[in-house]
Amino acid sequence: MPLAGLDGYAVPVDGVGVFDPAWGDASREAATCGSDTDPRAGCSADTVEVRVAGGRVTAVGPPGEGRLPAGTLALVGRERARRRCAPCPSAPGSPSTTASTPSAPAPARRRRGPAARARRASPAGPAGHRTRA
Repeated sequence: MPLAGLDGYAVPVDGVGVFDPAWGDASREAATCGSDTDPRAGCSADTVEVRVAGGRVTAVGPPGEGRLPAGTLALVGRERARRRCAPCPSAPGSPSTTASTPSAPAPARRRRGPAARARRASPAGPAGHRTRA
């Protein structure tokens, strides 16, 4: 199941957000209010939080609040993602794996051609522009 992000302000509709201790004391339920496209949308009533530590599910219930213990992740699912997770082994003690990889490509680097190198090397700057000392 794809994860929508880490410690995001809004779990997307039908998505799963991951929260770690860096999220702090704020309510994780608040991240199910609004959406990634409409901050004024209401809170979802179709949510679940699955806490995982040491490769095992430690708790299942509604999204909680308060700082998570070190080494614990909270996966918060809403709408379709919550329903897809229903058949998952989510009883406390069940094994669980959480792996992450970037879902968006890294930004492209600017290519610098010969003209850009020449402008950087010239004390006068780009053609037609003079710098003052």
